[in-house]
Amino acid sequence: MFRETTYHVYIYASVAYAIMNLLPRNQQHYVMMVFLLAYMSSQHIYAMLTDFGGFNMDITTYTMILVCKLWMLSWTYRDGGEKPETLSKEQLANRHDMPTILQYLGYVFFCCGAIVGPSFEFQDYVNLMELKGNYKTLPVGLSKGWATLIPAMRELIGGFLVLGIHIYFTVILGFDIYFCGSEEFSSYKTMAERFVFFIVAMTS
Repeated sequence: MFRETTYHVYIYASVAYAIMNLLPRNQQHYVMMVFLLAYMSSQHIYAMLTDFGGFNMDITTYTMILVCKLWMLSWTYRDGGEKPETLSKEQLANRHDMPTILQYLGYVFFCCGAIVGPSFEFQDYVNLMELKGNYKTLPVGLSKGWATLIPAMRELIGGFLVLGIHIYFTVILGFDIYFCGSEEFSSYKTMAERFVFFIVAMTS
């Protein structure tokens, strides 16, 4: 979907990892903040200059999430070098040392980051991968893993049901959200019908 613009993700990830590795642990998060916000701002300014008011979904859809994750990562890494008595209970639970390159790449490119939102801690990700902490009692393997099959199938069927409703309203009935942004929509039938059309198009 993002094609050649995915290089932004690799720049974010590479520079952020270098900042954490090369700069002092108790100072790197400040530099990280400047880098992330400057890069993110430049992406948005470029989009405004080249596609102001457009409906194109660009790479910032993902890099905005990545900015939050990398910023959180730099702070929790910083907390790992602080004295325990100076940290809160939450900071103590999420502090960590420098991630290995495998852990870092797994965290950066973890697919659920785009599904559940950006705000999940690196230590929470590690606990899930290594089945520690809150995840140590998860059913795994062929003998116990079947316990997750029925809930997973229920969610899958629900997803297909919602997709079917979406196709029915947008394709068959013609409630196209892009039509709401067109000039023709301003003169489409009555105000009340335009309002209903917009609500149905948005929710479908």
